[in-house]
Amino acid sequence: MTADASRSGAAPPLAVAFALATLPLMLVATLMHGLFDWQWLGAAMSAEDQGALAGALIAAAGGCGLLWRRRGALTEVEAALYWLGLLPCVMFIGGSIFDLATWSYYGSGHVPRFRSGYATAIAVAWGAAARMLTRPAARSGLALAIYWIGAAVSLVFLSVFVADLAGATYQAAAVSRPGPAAALGAILSLAVGAALAAREWHALGGVAISIYWLGAVLLMTITSIFIAVTLTGGAGPGLTPFLLAPVFAGLTAALLVWQRGDGLERGELRISAIAPAMMSLLAGVLVALVSRRIAPLAMGCGVAIAWTTLTLRLGRRPPT
Repeated sequence: MTADASRSGAAPPLAVAFALATLPLMLVATLMHGLFDWQWLGAAMSAEDQGALAGALIAAAGGCGLLWRRRGALTEVEAALYWLGLLPCVMFIGGSIFDLATWSYYGSGHVPRFRSGYATAIAVAWGAAARMLTRPAARSGLALAIYWIGAAVSLVFLSVFVADLAGATYQAAAVSRPGPAAALGAILSLAVGAALAAREWHALGGVAISIYWLGAVLLMTITSIFIAVTLTGGAGPGLTPFLLAPVFAGLTAALLVWQRGDGLERGELRISAIAPAMMSLLAGVLVALVSRRIAPLAMGCGVAIAWTTLTLRLGRRPPT
């Protein structure tokens, strides 16, 4: 039994599947609504936003059902995984509620309303995490790494909101330049992650190490998107950050697998396989949305499946 399993509990397959499935579900729902112009809320939101909201609601309902089923028997790692899976759902639902209700902490446009909503949702999610972190078993090993990755990514979005709020009133020029605030949030998150990993490095299992690696990849990807928005003056990030994300994730995953060598754990290998695959799926969805064609999604799925299969097969090869 690894250090993670002994101190925080093993990662249940159903909880892992839920944590991994929420974001792809939201992305696929976004694509389907965008391609077929489904608008079940009328003209209140764009078809893509309504798709993401539908995916978030479905995933949140499923997660709450799974939590209810496991009530009273949750391990620390299991609770952390459900929290991580529900985080993007809660963020988008919160942003959508504020947007539809025209609530905002600053300004009156779509951007300040949505950012006000997701910032409120992040505060609620962090409060729930803080409550669960009062238990000693959740403050170490794999469970702590999972809480960190969720908090780290959400801190980047929260940093952008705080930078907007500091302007007192909504200004398009300020909102179109979120890069510096996002970069600051990412740097703070990486520093905290490095400190947490260094504190118990010798006791960390390979899966927890991979979680910290995955968090670093996500932080760099999200920050590059905000920086791209800044460089284009708010015209949009373009496709470059999304296309480079799976390449960067794949290269760093291969380096991590090579560096771990014979000490590579099965769960660690799976994370190294799934992370670049999910980045490829994300790129395929976004290119499909822009081009209004299904072919990029099929290509992204093909790359994801090929990468996952190749990585898992290479990981099973006996050492020479």
